[in-house]
Amino acid sequence: MSFIVNSWRKNPLLVILIAILIIGPALGYGVYAAVHARTAQTEQVRLAGLLRQAREAKLRGDIGRALQLITRIEKADPTFQPVAVAQVAAGLTQAKGEAAGISAGQGATPAPSSPTKSPIYSGELTGLFPKSLDGFAMINDSPGSLSASRLYKSDGQVHPKVALLTIQFTRVGSDDGVAAYITKNIKGYYGVGSKTLEVKGLPAYFGNDGGGLAMLAYPSSGIAVELEMSVASGSPADLYDELVALSKIIP
Repeated sequence: MSFIVNSWRKNPLLVILIAILIIGPALGYGVYAAVHARTAQTEQVRLAGLLRQAREAKLRGDIGRALQLITRIEKADPTFQPVAVAQVAAGLTQAKGEAAGISAGQGATPAPSSPTKSPIYSGELTGLFPKSLDGFAMINDSPGSLSASRLYKSDGQVHPKVALLTIQFTRVGSDDGVAAYITKNIKGYYGVGSKTLEVKGLPAYFGNDGGGLAMLAYPSSGIAVELEMSVASGSPADLYDELVALSKIIP
């Protein structure tokens, strides 16, 4: 201590210079670390916002926009919430290809050799949608010969637990093929609270994504029927009865 005092008296500038050399690097590193942490946090918030926008775009049927946002997230940070990103990305590429007229048969699960369990439906997929749904208003229609979907918004009165409903029909070719389709394309993304049940005498699958979406999927005359609801409040597991009731009025 006396050395510092004596040095200060003799040459204060030298003492200041030594202090800067000792303290400066540590102080600089602390500032760098704080700035780096804040930048990383800001980037996480930005990516979370993009993921939310992608999920909303998918729900309203804007497949191109959803795919664009997912691509931006994956390029910016491939490690960002991989499970959530995969759930939103599921089916986007195939759906966009169908909209552009690309055959959905590419990469599809081959039909098994066992006989189908019900007559194959060969009519227009649009003929399978209910003409009206009490408490729902259609806000988007995506027709197609291989896959067709409609997005509905709940009025919040008849179905207070439901925010949005998506009904999708995909032409697979056999009920056994639909079972393979469900295993490949649905169970991995709606694996929370999964249940097996029967719809019209055929095996069906229920599950949710652990966030806000619940899915009921089952075969019907070689068609994969997918009923997806987003929860308005509470848990997506609470939508089980709603989806089962809806399946009873789908052709």
